[in-house]
Amino acid sequence: MHNRAIFMVIVAGVLLLSGCNSPSEQASIMESEATDRALEAETEYVSARLQNASCLTYGETGEFTTSAEATVINRTQDGVVVNVQRPYSWEKDGTVADLVSNASYLVTENQTIRRSGTSIAPC
Repeated sequence: MHNRAIFMVIVAGVLLLSGCNSPSEQASIMESEATDRALEAETEYVSARLQNASCLTYGETGEFTTSAEATVINRTQDGVVVNVQRPYSWEKDGTVADLVSNASYLVTENQTIRRSGTSIAPC
């Protein structure tokens, strides 16, 4: 009788957990939407850092030495993982620098989350 109770607990556990982690389910976000949102988010991230840097004569995003790019690298149940490259430029103490920010984003139905990337702190 004891073995039957253990068996029933195991079966119940398997049944409860069987639908929780279906590997075939992936985010329904279109690739173009995910890349657009990630690139827009990185542009906002870089622009905010440049605007808040009081030591700069100017700072702006643009395509100075390379192009802005966003590439889907993975799709999961949580969302779409996108790698982004965002060129930007600044002037500080008479010297102009053309740089590139690289970041990884998780794009979900409702959020665009910067998971990692270049830290921008010119001052």
